[in-house]
Amino acid sequence: MRRTPASNADLAHHFVVFALIFIALATAGAAGCFAGLAAMTSDRSGSGCAGIATLLITGPFTLFSVAGIWVQYRAFRYSRRQVNWLFCRRAAALACVFFPFGTVLGLWVRFLLNRPAVKASFDRPS
Repeated sequence: MRRTPASNADLAHHFVVFALIFIALATAGAAGCFAGLAAMTSDRSGSGCAGIATLLITGPFTLFSVAGIWVQYRAFRYSRRQVNWLFCRRAAALACVFFPFGTVLGLWVRFLLNRPAVKASFDRPS
């Protein structure tokens, strides 16, 4: 019998890679937030506005990255249990936002998820 990616958990490991991308982005965003806070508390004139601008840019970016970590973690869990196919598909689409690596890997996972054997393994009764 031919093994499908869903049966040997290879599919789930792609979501771990996606989570690592989001962790790196969240770390960079947090560093930007700290840099913005440091600029706001600096004694130099005009650095307060730059600090606020930095926080306004990196704050939402960091929150989006943390939310992405949660989504990829849930997709990893769902793909391991082979439930909630649609959520896994949407999580792969979310990873496509991060060009180029996330896009290539996200499209590959979406391709794998659309295979009839993989989709059928997700739709089986528990």
